Amino acid sequence: MIEDKARDRVESRDSGRERNAVFRSQGPDADRMDFSNGLLTPEEAHLRLKGTHTINAPRQRVFDLLTDPEALARCIPGARKLALVGENTYELEINAGVGPIRGSYSGTVRLEDLDPPGHYRMVVDAKGKTGFVKGEGSIDLADEDDGTQVSYNGNVQLGGPVAAVGQRLHLSVSKMMTRQLFGAIEAEANAAPGESVKHGILRDYLRGKKPGAGQ
Repeated sequence: MIEDKARDRVESRDSGRERNAVFRSQGPDADRMDFSNGLLTPEEAHLRLKGTHTINAPRQRVFDLLTDPEALARCIPGARKLALVGENTYELEINAGVGPIRGSYSGTVRLEDLDPPGHYRMVVDAKGKTGFVKGEGSIDLADEDDGTQVSYNGNVQLGGPVAAVGQRLHLSVSKMMTRQLFGAIEAEANAAPGESVKHGILRDYLRGKKPGAGQ
């Protein structure tokens, strides 16, 4: 029995080494990851995203930017393309990932129930080599002093290898990307006419992390 327990511990350590070796050998390029070895198991995950963020700009200006595909293509972290393909429907191409699971996704974004400048719904459906993302949620805007409070409430379904990452990490990445988005939107909203706004992961995150910005 003692020998069996010792063997189990050794096998457990060996399994852990093999699992870690997959990430070390493959690196962050998830498109080259091999999930057929059984060490990484595709599954599904469901996330609830809810929060508020204050943007120092008029409500109409914020609403216009949040529903403008050209502005969103500049502001959404990792976005490569967001093009109008039908009434309030856009083709999306984006690079995104969580931890070591990263890749390219393509699909559609549809805006529904538009009620400018206070409300709309967004429906997202995208997939790639590392899984799929489906989500829908509502965005509400309200005047707050000289700025705008943006409230968002939605549900996201993840499938495939990307869903195997822990929920806590998914939520942490989602929160970071949300701050980047709203930080970029505020920079665009306060830019002078004709001014080109510089964007970047750290730059937009710090913009969105200012005191009282969001939760």
